Amino acid sequence: MIADDHPLIREGLGLAARAAMPGVTVDTAGTIGEALDALSRHGKYRLILLDFVLPDARGFSGFLQLQHQAGRIPIALISANESATLVESARALGAAGFLHKTRPFDDLARDIRRLAEGQTCFPQAQPASEGNTLRDRIASLSGAQLRVLIALSDGR
Repeated sequence: MIADDHPLIREGLGLAARAAMPGVTVDTAGTIGEALDALSRHGKYRLILLDFVLPDARGFSGFLQLQHQAGRIPIALISANESATLVESARALGAAGFLHKTRPFDDLARDIRRLAEGQTCFPQAQPASEGNTLRDRIASLSGAQLRVLIALSDGR
């Protein structure tokens, strides 16, 4: 699944995904709400590509909501923002990867293939982190605790 609010970006990422994995079916969403609905309807996805900035999410709130419902389905964030802090935060929260929208098509297709094969894919070598530990801690939160975390990450 590809969740991005720009139709042209969704189409480009879909083309990259189909180039990386011929015959793959790609579902798309323009908001976190649409992505959550698609996940409820279709159940399992092999990979979710999620735009960091969507109309109904701030910061990592959309990622956390989707991650909570997706379980262990890998989610890679996509952004035009190339901040190393953003990349490290995504890694710490359990993202499978972080793709920059500025990458050439062939590089995106290669990275999508790697992600679909279960590998992680981040833009540069990063120091080891405790991403799995943090993800496990988030997974252990109660529903109320998760809502508070999402609100905090949303700036509320």
